[in-house]
Amino acid sequence: MSETVTSGPPIMKLDEVNARLPLLKRIGEDLLQVIDKKHLLIQQSHSAHANPDPQKSPTKLTLRGEFRQLEQQLDQLIAEITALGGTLIDLQTTTLEFLGEVDGNLAWFSWQAGEDCIRSWRPVDGEPGERLALPGFVLESSNQDVPVEDGEVVE
Repeated sequence: MSETVTSGPPIMKLDEVNARLPLLKRIGEDLLQVIDKKHLLIQQSHSAHANPDPQKSPTKLTLRGEFRQLEQQLDQLIAEITALGGTLIDLQTTTLEFLGEVDGNLAWFSWQAGEDCIRSWRPVDGEPGERLALPGFVLESSNQDVPVEDGEVVE
């Protein structure tokens, strides 16, 4: 009987993921730019359909080419994330996850563009996008993370 080996993301320590933050921040900014460009192209596409004057609106061919370029940029960014050991979970929220351990259990460390460190996680069997506070942090409902000082009572 032969065993099938599947490769998945590496199991990383939290400090390993946090060491990648300068690269993640750049990738996150690039992902946000791709999202913004995509929304702009969609708006242009709608106006191209609504505007019968071809001189004042981009052609479908031009828009398709620009969409293709965005897809290639996104593929490159996803490849960079994968090379760093991560997975893009949600493009709209720029949520990236890295396999690790929390309290001795296999978990996904979660990071979103704009965050200065890894403060969130979810169980491996949890829903993508679910974010729980790592020990020492509290996630506020506004999605802003607040560090907890030793001995501080959080209500």
